[in-house]
Amino acid sequence: MEELLDKLDNLRNALDNSKVVKDMKDANSLISSDKELLSLLEEYKVNPTEKLKEKIMNNKHFQEYKEKETNCNLLILDTNQRLKKISSSGGCHI
Repeated sequence: MEELLDKLDNLRNALDNSKVVKDMKDANSLISSDKELLSLLEEYKVNPTEKLKEKIMNNKHFQEYKEKETNCNLLILDTNQRLKKISSSGGCHI
C-alpha cells in the first residue's frame, strides 16, 4: 500500500510540474491580472447577457485560458483511460 501511495505522489508531482498544468496556471494568472476581464466576469455573474458573454469570449486572456484548460482536460482524460486499462487488466490490486 505504501508503494501505491508513493506512486500516486509521484504521479501528482509529475502532473503539477507538467507543461500543460504550468501553462494553465500561467493563463489563469493572466486572467487574474486583467482587471477589465475580471470586471466583465463579475458583471456576467449578476447579469448574464449575450453581449457580456461575447466580450468575455473575445478576450485574448480568456481564450488562452480556455485553450490551456482543454489541453489539461485532455491530459486528465488520457490519464483516466490509462488507469482504467491498468485496473481492468488486473494489474493493480488493492
